[in-house]
Amino acid sequence: MTEGQRMAVIDLGELREGPATDASERRLPPVGRPLRIVLVLLLVLATVAGAESVAGRVSAVLPASPTAEAFLAGDQLLISQPVQGLTDRNRELLAYPLPDRATRAAQRPAPLWRIPLPFTGELGRVQAGSGALVLYAGGQDGEPETIALDAQTGQVRWRQPGFGWLDAAGRVFLETPPGPASATVQMVDVRSGRPFWSAPSTPARGQFRIRDGVIDRVVLVRPGSEVEVRDGPTGDLLRRADLGPAVSSEEQPIQMVDDLLLTGRDQGARPTPGDRRPSLSGYDLDRLQPLWTVELATTPYLMSCGKVLCAYLRSGGIQALDPATGAVRWSSSEWAFVLAAEADRLLVLREQEISGRFAVLDAGTGRLVADLGTWQLASSNDPDAPILGIRLAADGRLVVAELDVAAGRAQLLDVLTGAAGSCQAGPGTLVCRRLDGSFGVWRWRE
Repeated sequence: MTEGQRMAVIDLGELREGPATDASERRLPPVGRPLRIVLVLLLVLATVAGAESVAGRVSAVLPASPTAEAFLAGDQLLISQPVQGLTDRNRELLAYPLPDRATRAAQRPAPLWRIPLPFTGELGRVQAGSGALVLYAGGQDGEPETIALDAQTGQVRWRQPGFGWLDAAGRVFLETPPGPASATVQMVDVRSGRPFWSAPSTPARGQFRIRDGVIDRVVLVRPGSEVEVRDGPTGDLLRRADLGPAVSSEEQPIQMVDDLLLTGRDQGARPTPGDRRPSLSGYDLDRLQPLWTVELATTPYLMSCGKVLCAYLRSGGIQALDPATGAVRWSSSEWAFVLAAEADRLLVLREQEISGRFAVLDAGTGRLVADLGTWQLASSNDPDAPILGIRLAADGRLVVAELDVAAGRAQLLDVLTGAAGSCQAGPGTLVCRRLDGSFGVWRWRE
């Protein structure tokens, strides 16, 4: 395939205009059509396989130990692995540049820097921004720690106990573990670690809302049933209110979803006589005024699903609620989880795993729009990353497709040789373990 040629695109999903029907009721296509489809698919895959490089694709191979872990962070790939030649638990952290130029063979770049991993325990997540790398680490003693490194040198800028999350404005939401009298919730500068503001936690359960990449609201739940809403950038107190005993329930914690604050009252596994029925209440986030209460037994997790609010039932399945009234719009026991919402459509997964059967539903009605087939989802911590599905072909190569929610299709992106799986996605980037144990990086450009 020459540089001027474009990769063929195959729709790997099955679009439907109406509700799904039983397989026995579907009209069979004319004889010969399946053969033609298979021949076209084989022809395209053979073209991809025969080309030494796909137009627009660049790649790199990075050496790694069998127990190494890789983390995409901006324009770098971080690899955490045991220090070579040592038998203790010491690990090192290496930063590699992502490939950005087309070459005939896969690139093998040298690391930008290499440092001893600045903590003991597991590296859970890495974020990049404002020239820094923010590491979230779970220590061996179970206490979380947040560490900021200089992205160009790996030098430690600052470290603080607690859970951290970096936003697009270069501010880190940092919450120390609940319990200690000195616990705080604060917003700190990613460059220096100095706080923009802090609030005492005795303990508070902090949550934040992200709009356009920036943390714009923080909610704190005080002991008892008092709730505070604060401005994310400044920490200014916007509203404080007592929302009643439901707020303090560990089984049904308070949640922020879009412009709503949600609290639940749950009977639990063994309701006692006189208990009220399980319920869910919605409040206006900024004014903390009650909007609605509905009888609903949910799990502790709800999420925004575009024009509806998705609630997960303890018995399994999904209920879609009207955000304005709490009324149930539709229910489904077939789908286990909603992965994304876009253009009034939902990407759903049948099994509660990263691998399973995917489909696209209409958010307003729950109607099946497209069956995307069975894929394993590439993990990602980047909100700008596409949703990529992967699966092994019969010849051992890795098929990569973008699960396009708005279009309702699985669009073939590439077929990779040498990739074994365990993939993660970033904007235009895929990182996977290779068959020889190294990491492969593949990037696609328009």
